[in-house]
Amino acid sequence: MTRNSTDSEQRLLDAGKALLQEQGFSGLSVRAVAAKAGLNQGLLSYHFGGKKAFVQRVTQELYEDFFKGFSLEVEGEADPLLALRKGLLKLATFIRDHRPLIRGMIKDISQGDESAGSFAKANAPRHGRIIVGLLKRCVAEKRLADLPVPLMMSNLMAQLALPTLVADKMMGKHCPSWMKHDPKVVENAILTDAALAIRVDLALKALKP
Repeated sequence: MTRNSTDSEQRLLDAGKALLQEQGFSGLSVRAVAAKAGLNQGLLSYHFGGKKAFVQRVTQELYEDFFKGFSLEVEGEADPLLALRKGLLKLATFIRDHRPLIRGMIKDISQGDESAGSFAKANAPRHGRIIVGLLKRCVAEKRLADLPVPLMMSNLMAQLALPTLVADKMMGKHCPSWMKHDPKVVENAILTDAALAIRVDLALKALKP
């Protein structure tokens, strides 16, 4: 592959990642990616074989970046409870930074999209198994209450994922008046680094003996 083709491939990947993070799957058309990259549409098919393969490549690269950082945080901490906290904070940050992508993926999975379903099936268990393993270690060492794993996982996801995924709706113009808040208040309460740390600590506090 020539240097020019390598450069154009990377420009397309960068454009795809940016569009996914800005607009989710709905904004990821071949035309939009090519326009953002400043390249001819035909180059996407040339490099990746089509939109489906391109989306798989982009999402997989995004996940691998997350999983590398997640693994480093967890493996670098001997205390299972601290390792769990660091891993959950890394996961919460990933969800926040890629919430349009994740909302789009959830929608696609609910509608039976094969690519989105395959991606989730292949990757969610990778960090999920590590979190479950840490939960079991914490229970064995009596750092957390002896509760069923599904209950603990649902508590964690309800605290870490759900508020993040609905935060934009709470700031949007179509949000019901009883639920709508000043955007800065929502951001400070849910989306900042400090807010994520508080939410992780609250989720773990609920699981303590």
